[in-house]
Amino acid sequence: MDLYGAENVVTVPIGFTFEAPLAASPGEAVNLLFVGKLDWPPNAEGLRWFLRSVWPEAFARRSQLKLRIVGSGRPPDLAPSDGVEFLGRVADLTPLYRQCDLAIVPVRYGSGTRVKAIEAARYGRALLSTELGVEGLGLDHATHYLRANSADEWIHVLTTVTRPDCAELGARVFQHLRNDFDERNCARRFEGLLPPNVFSAAKPTPSR
Repeated sequence: MDLYGAENVVTVPIGFTFEAPLAASPGEAVNLLFVGKLDWPPNAEGLRWFLRSVWPEAFARRSQLKLRIVGSGRPPDLAPSDGVEFLGRVADLTPLYRQCDLAIVPVRYGSGTRVKAIEAARYGRALLSTELGVEGLGLDHATHYLRANSADEWIHVLTTVTRPDCAELGARVFQHLRNDFDERNCARRFEGLLPPNVFSAAKPTPSR
């Protein structure tokens, strides 16, 4: 504010397309999805921790769990695990979100826009995340997302959550985040901050 002499600073979120939530995923398995750059340190550390400290016990208790991991960059250096599929970079995420019940955000440090959480919400998918992973989004635990910080909390959620639970949470988080992050709402908020007639075409200079 001192640098630019501004008296007030207003933030306008990045915009996403919120059209309509996807229909519930088919089948009986509880399908989990992680999307993110796999070589970004908070993602790599979070996935490594999740796959070592959470997944083996959760999968042993509930073999219906399936996890797909999507993203560019080298995945964490781990041995293959039952129920886990590394897909790397994909051209279109929509089919994967269509098959997904629950998007996971096992991020334990770092900051920035919580794109993973917002993206899952715009598809109408439930979120299982650390508190840090949805920080700043105004989400309430059990109303808009499922919170888990410790390994025991993650295992408990993964072994007890139902597909109807996921569908209900996904619908609520879609409605909640659409208010703040729908691209049309963001554009209107930005336009409202601009001086009047800023988009008016400049008057042509008369020819001589």
